[in-house]
Amino acid sequence: MKTNLKRIMVYAVPVVLGIAALSGCNLGGGNTSSSTSIGSEESKVSYVSLNINPEIELFVDGDEVVVNVYGVNEDAQVLLYEEEDNIEGKTLDEAIDKIISLSVDMGFLNEENHTIATQVSTDDVDLKAKIQTDIDAQISVSTKNLGFEVETTLDQAFSTLREFEAFKAEHPESDVIQALTIEEFKLALRASEEGDISLEAAVLLDDSELIDIINTATDEVAQFTTKTFEKIRALAEQIYVNAEVAVVNLEYAKFYASRMLTDPMTAYYGSMYQIYNLSSVTMDALVKAIEAVQNLESYELDEDKINEIIAASGIEGLTKEDLQDLSGRVTIESVEEYLNKVYKNVEELETSKEEMMNKMQEIANEIKAEVNALSEEHKEDIEDILKRVETTISTAKLSIPPQYVSAFEEKIAAYEEIAAEIKTKIESDELTLDDLKEFRDELKAKAEECEKDIQDDLTDEEEATLNANIEKAKEGLASIKAQYEQTLNAAEVEAKTHLGNLKDALLNKKDETVTE
Repeated sequence: MKTNLKRIMVYAVPVVLGIAALSGCNLGGGNTSSSTSIGSEESKVSYVSLNINPEIELFVDGDEVVVNVYGVNEDAQVLLYEEEDNIEGKTLDEAIDKIISLSVDMGFLNEENHTIATQVSTDDVDLKAKIQTDIDAQISVSTKNLGFEVETTLDQAFSTLREFEAFKAEHPESDVIQALTIEEFKLALRASEEGDISLEAAVLLDDSELIDIINTATDEVAQFTTKTFEKIRALAEQIYVNAEVAVVNLEYAKFYASRMLTDPMTAYYGSMYQIYNLSSVTMDALVKAIEAVQNLESYELDEDKINEIIAASGIEGLTKEDLQDLSGRVTIESVEEYLNKVYKNVEELETSKEEMMNKMQEIANEIKAEVNALSEEHKEDIEDILKRVETTISTAKLSIPPQYVSAFEEKIAAYEEIAAEIKTKIESDELTLDDLKEFRDELKAKAEECEKDIQDDLTDEEEATLNANIEKAKEGLASIKAQYEQTLNAAEVEAKTHLGNLKDALLNKKDETVTE
């Protein structure tokens, strides 16, 4: 895991250094979220999932024209590489025909893997039935002359079923969760994976709202992206946003310093905002850096876990190579993609599915514990954040008139309580990634309270002056933006090369098979 983080930082370090030079301080992460007009006319699209493995999502408008296409897994990313223009803007029938043609050419759809799982989601029941009928009809037409029979199913993937049962088991008291259909869960799961929303919150939304979240999020992702690229992009983007956060913090501090003599009682609001905001954004940056390389689905399985899976599967002749993804790695995702193909194509193995789901959940729980654990390296990072904030607190105390220090200390008592709890957990070796997320959220809430105090304290004229200062300061970020773009360009070249090589290998392998 440490090596992967360093690899990501090779791209991100130039951006970090540029920001540090600009602001003169260590920066953390700021939360960003894309705004979506849920329920707007633009979002009135239907969701279509085609799971051949590859698993591909299509978003179609009322005329059944594809407005967005997205590859959920690596196989799908390879299949869609440089094919987006041949699918987006086409009718659903044309898109399905193209996807099936590519799947056959690359060896994904064949005599061994001949079942296509489909899902249609929309709030319009009649439209859902029509689209499903059209999909079934087009698949029949597109596969008529393949030389083997292609079947369709409404059954969900093995991985979705496993996560569905685990989610219900985690929330036995929730009537809403217990009443979910597997299709509703799948849509909510995808929204939680792609959007800025938890699974618990997603299951409370309507289909149209979930579709809007997924469509908006995936529409902003280029089809050449790999998981490595997304890790680099997320980190680099986070760091760039942090530059803006640093600029804003600095302008708040300067503005309130100028008010110290004229309004000493309220001038320390800026210092308190700095303390909570600095701690929350730096903690958020650390959380995102850890999540970038410690992902449950892509966590590489060791030989012992691979052998456990092979032994529990009951599949004769199963080997490690069967479980590998296109990059040669064995992960929970690659294993479950293989199992999904097996279970949907070989009816005789259906009886072992539940037992295998239990085994995969057991392994997922073990890996989650490993992913959730924080290394000594990360604990040192956390302690460094706390020390920096403590320095900021000490500096703030020196700048505040003595008669207001007690009021200041009262305001930061919550921070000191959180910091003490973090230190206790570190010392007892009990701090987890989930704990870190909770602490980050608490600090963020406190930062927002302080920000509201600032806004309530300013007159309209003062607020206009502060905002003007902030906008002017942001103009100095041009060099940082250039470094951010360089980071993405380097990662994009690597991602395109990776996908192109995989695609060529699959096409060449298919050609060799035909020749033989």
